[in-house]
Order: sequence, then C-alpha cells, then structure tokens
Amino acid sequence: MKRLLTSFLILILASSLQAQESVKKSLWDEMHFWADAGFGFALPDLAIGGGGSATVSYDKYFLSLRGLSVDGTPGFFNPTIIFTFDNPYHGYSINSDAALCIGLIERGSNGMLAIGVGVSYLNGFKLIQPIDSLDNGHRNFHAIGIAIDAQLSYSLFSWLGVTLHPFIDANPKQSFGGFMFGIQMGKLFYTP
Repeated sequence: MKRLLTSFLILILASSLQAQESVKKSLWDEMHFWADAGFGFALPDLAIGGGGSATVSYDKYFLSLRGLSVDGTPGFFNPTIIFTFDNPYHGYSINSDAALCIGLIERGSNGMLAIGVGVSYLNGFKLIQPIDSLDNGHRNFHAIGIAIDAQLSYSLFSWLGVTLHPFIDANPKQSFGGFMFGIQMGKLFYTP
C-alpha cells in the first residue's frame, strides 16, 4: 500500500511539472512586449510633440506606461501667438505627461489595434505675458487626469514595426490630445 501511495504521488508530481512546463510555454507564446517612440502633433495648440511608451501584453490585454512632451511654442505654425482653451492671454505652453493605461488588444497576423484608459500626471508650464516680455510671466502647474491611449501598428518583422499612436490627456488644468507616428521594437505580433 505504501508503494502504491508513493507511486501515485510521484505520478501526480510528474504530471504537475509537465503541466507547469506547458503553461510556461503557453505564457511566453501569448506574451508580447514592445517600446515605441515617435513625433507628432497635439491639440488644442497644434503643437509639436514627442514621446514614447513601454507596453506588455498577454492574450488580449495590455499594460502601457506612456510619456509625452508637447511644446506649443509660437513660430512653427503661427508666427505670433498660440491660444489655448483656458489661456486667453498671448503665450505658449509646454505640457509633459506620464500615463499608466490598461486596455484591450485586437491583433492581426502582422499588427494590432490597442485601446486603453488609465491615469495621467501632467506637468505644465504656461507663459501668460506677451511674447516680447519673457520676465516673470510664467506659471507652472500640475494635474492628475484621465489618459486615453490607442496604438495601431504594423509589424515589418517580428521585432520591428511602425505605429500610429493617438492619445488624450483629460485633466482640469490643460487637456490636450493628438497623435504620434513612430517606430516600435520588441516581441511583436508577426506571422512570416
């Protein structure tokens, strides 16, 4: 009886180890991760921006950490002033945000569409004097907001792709949104 019980326990342990190995392989097959970086434009200032994100996904879910900087400095599209919704003065604004988003992925053979929502932290600077008097006319501000993030990507190889990355940062101080075009590197959705 003791031998039978020992054999039974060894059989259970062996099948458990085999099942764990199968789960590890399945986990690796279903897990993808990537980083992207790019440049683009943001509203309401029609400002130039840049940023990037690091994302990990499993099955049809993802977790992404995003960082952006948007510069509404006059001169690129408008030689004199740029208006923002909550700043009636002539001036410019610089907004940087960091966001943590979770969401869903719809993947294809060589790409994916991901849409997520999360929380953002905004660090902003706004000049509130006329452009020609740059002394003491600025204001720094911070805000917690809601981040909406999307990624549409096409994988050129299993490790390299291109991406269109729309984003929104809705907060009580200076909401903005836009898109970036960028390059994506990592373990991507790709079928040769």
